[in-house]
Amino acid sequence: MDGNVKNERWARWHVCGLCKQDHHGVVRCALGWACWKTYVGRPVTAHRRLSAMQQLGSGLSGANHHEDALSVDKAMLATMRRLNAPIGNILRIQGNLAICYYKLGQIDEALSMQREVYAGWQNMSFYAVDNQDIPMCNLTEYLVAAREFEEAQSLAREKLPAIIDRHGPDDPLTLEVRTWYARALFRAGDAAEDDVSEAEEVLEDVLLRSKRVLGDSHPDTERARKFLEEVRSARAGAAEED
Repeated sequence: MDGNVKNERWARWHVCGLCKQDHHGVVRCALGWACWKTYVGRPVTAHRRLSAMQQLGSGLSGANHHEDALSVDKAMLATMRRLNAPIGNILRIQGNLAICYYKLGQIDEALSMQREVYAGWQNMSFYAVDNQDIPMCNLTEYLVAAREFEEAQSLAREKLPAIIDRHGPDDPLTLEVRTWYARALFRAGDAAEDDVSEAEEVLEDVLLRSKRVLGDSHPDTERARKFLEEVRSARAGAAEED
């Protein structure tokens, strides 16, 4: 079977065949379990079995079962290291672990691991440069969570032009990076009025595009809407004080 066909068939475990967006929530979790049950009988070293374990971890995390996802990802990381797996595969699992730590509120652990992941991808020039884009997006988010707002702004400003060139202005990844950039602008304790105004403009555009691309009820759309409401509320309160 042609490699592209195999990849397309495998993508059905995590990508909707109609809208071509990643599954999320309970659907992602159910497909993760289904994928694992399909391939669990294969040898421990089998590529598809390892990939199925990764799908299970992502599915559990997507349904907010982060403790369970953490256990799966730790087991997978140990297996990959024992098998001397390619560094790119190991970095992907470390990235999943960072997500689990982040979702469990362990921000320092998440940020430390994500820095390691992002640095690892940067040092691997033989991989496509867009392998750095998702780790960069996650690093920006964790920096905001750790209140490292200036670093988050600087990273996003540096990388956003290339991300837009590679993925386009409507791509979910582009929209997510812009969302966290706006969040960093707004959440800075000494944010200038120009920064708050820019954050509002960015979020307005992100929300419009997200509603069109992902739908009104998608989690990313709801997040952009929530952040925009917070910015507008803060500006309205500041105006009343003046």
